[in-house]
Amino acid sequence: MFVVKDAANAVLFTQTVNVACPTGQLSNNGQCFVPQPTWTILPSSGLLINSEFCGDCVQGVKNYTYDWGDGTAAQTLSWQNQTALVTSHSYAQAGTYTVTLSLSDASQTTISQQKQLVVSLKGVISVSNVEPTLGQTISLKIDNVLQDIKSVVWTISNGVTNVAKQIADVFSFTTNSAGEQTITAQLKDAKGNLINSLNSTIAVHPQCTIGQKEQNYACVDVPLAISSISPSTLTQNSKTKITVTGSNLPTTAVFSLQDGVCEAPIEQTSSQFSQFCTANSTGTKTVTVKYQANIEAGKTSLALQVNAPTAQATGLLNDTGIIECSNENTLFADCTATTMGGWFGLNQDAQLGRDALATQGQLSKVGAGDAGFDFTKISATGAALPANATAWSCVQDNHTGLMWEVKTDDGGLRDKDNSYTWYNPNAASNGGFEGYQDYRDWYTSYTQSTCGDSLSKCNTQAFAQAVNAQGLCGHNDWRLPNVEELRGIVNYNKYNPAIDTAYFVNTQSDWYWSSSPVAYNSSDAWFVYFDHGGGYNNNKYVSGYVRLVRSSQ
Repeated sequence: MFVVKDAANAVLFTQTVNVACPTGQLSNNGQCFVPQPTWTILPSSGLLINSEFCGDCVQGVKNYTYDWGDGTAAQTLSWQNQTALVTSHSYAQAGTYTVTLSLSDASQTTISQQKQLVVSLKGVISVSNVEPTLGQTISLKIDNVLQDIKSVVWTISNGVTNVAKQIADVFSFTTNSAGEQTITAQLKDAKGNLINSLNSTIAVHPQCTIGQKEQNYACVDVPLAISSISPSTLTQNSKTKITVTGSNLPTTAVFSLQDGVCEAPIEQTSSQFSQFCTANSTGTKTVTVKYQANIEAGKTSLALQVNAPTAQATGLLNDTGIIECSNENTLFADCTATTMGGWFGLNQDAQLGRDALATQGQLSKVGAGDAGFDFTKISATGAALPANATAWSCVQDNHTGLMWEVKTDDGGLRDKDNSYTWYNPNAASNGGFEGYQDYRDWYTSYTQSTCGDSLSKCNTQAFAQAVNAQGLCGHNDWRLPNVEELRGIVNYNKYNPAIDTAYFVNTQSDWYWSSSPVAYNSSDAWFVYFDHGGGYNNNKYVSGYVRLVRSSQ
């Protein structure tokens, strides 16, 4: 470029002179230079090609032209001082192509560079989600496809097979199994000829719940980290606050008590929470801790002991059990005025008390039993049982609060046929004479045991001690009843035996010892005769039957 100036250094005119540069060089403002263009073609193989040209590297180039090598018209772009120019081209079919990039200066001098391109991709599988969750819907389609491909047949390794679609259609399917799955697409031309087969892989993850983690495409439980439970012992039918301690506990954590009822969680933190629970039965019970109430995964179990409540004597007396009225020679059908006539207003036993209320259907009971009696069967472990239970070891008197031993018929310690002498070495309660440790101590010529092989000495104290050692019905405070307690379970409306045999099975119609000594004769103690319910005294050496009782008093 020539510049002509005057004496004041003002530019009069300029003129550009094109310089003839050597082969392989271009001119820019009268200067020759060797262009070093930076240009890329991506992808290296495929149908749709993107080419980027770096303008900063070749200042002075006015135009550049792409010849894509497939017979299509060359593409010329003018330089406009951009930092980069991008263009694209679609090939109609696969093959090997030489792409020529020509750069020209203002004088139309041109130099060229070439790159070879292999177009071999006959379509590509496009997947909407390559790592879906089980049950999700996945969309598939074919991109970068050659013009001669018209249809595709899809096959999924999860069982979806031979689904034919037009090449432009989107195919959707729902994942039905976890794990890696192969997607196969068979590309066909208009005549149904196979042009290419494509494969792709997706990883389907299982839908794990809270309390689980994924492992090898399967959900495995992550047990709750529980370290302790407090208290470890409950009392049956008593609402108790139970606290579970652990680590990283979720705010949704909750536990349940086997054969029990629990309220909603309270005082929840990441290390512990509490619930008030009531146990319905005794024994070893399982506490199941869960991430949340409806999630079984990751649950953890602990054990605690439920004991029977301590029997509380109420101080109340049972009624007699008599539910029939009579005159001097007639047993009335019922105790109504219509039936009894002039005998109605005399307040006979059957017309008063709990028995009368039971007869009239006006007595509410916890359990069941004859007349006004209210009994509940108790299991060997101390659990309350329904009235129709066929096996039980004790009877709870719900009115008096006392719990009674039930006799067995198995030849064991509590067999109905075993009998005992009265023996109490405690001078404060034996009436002045302790009694006899065994019938053979008094009747020395008698050699047989009156209680079988269960005890070496057959007496009332030894029997109570042995039963307590066994923990009958979950308790070890069994004792000989006093005479009034023993009379309290007599049903005077029955005889042979005079007791509710639906609860007190294996009862002998005979003498049962009480703990009450006779005040006026230290050698004797009181019996209750369960043939008809009468009370009598007899010598302490007599071998009588025993039914133990317990209470908190």
